[in-house]
Amino acid sequence: MTGYPKDPRRFFEKAFNVETNECIFWPYSTGRHGSAKITIEKKTLYICHIYCEKVYGPRPSIEYEVAHSCGNGHLSCINKKHLRWATHMENEEDKKIHETYGKKLTSKDVLNIRKLSITMSSRKISQIYKVKKRTINQIISRETWAYLNEDEQNGTQVGYRSRDLFS
Repeated sequence: MTGYPKDPRRFFEKAFNVETNECIFWPYSTGRHGSAKITIEKKTLYICHIYCEKVYGPRPSIEYEVAHSCGNGHLSCINKKHLRWATHMENEEDKKIHETYGKKLTSKDVLNIRKLSITMSSRKISQIYKVKKRTINQIISRETWAYLNEDEQNGTQVGYRSRDLFS
């Protein structure tokens, strides 16, 4: 089987059991800020909240939210190893460290965009990064950021390709 299943619930279960340190990107519906979500019985659930609860237990208090150590929460990374409960202030500080707070595209973003283009449409990627679809297409085709190669990331893979879970 190539690609990923039509039923997000199957992907949800399989992705939770994957043991990798790489990002696992949710290829289905996302929220306003790129957060992975699923609708079950007319109720919207956020994948990272569910995973965080499964790994660390219930949210300590209302002041806590899910934070991503990888800096790719806005790209819908759902790897349970990247998640933790953090206060809003801690999460905002993480965003500054990862350059995902009030940002323009960074070289890391460009490398992620190229990786995401394997499994995600330009339209979807442009919505995640809040840039024009044309900008995404120029990055993918190397009309812009042509000098930036994947090798410049020291040979590390940017993300785990979602469709590899079901190959």
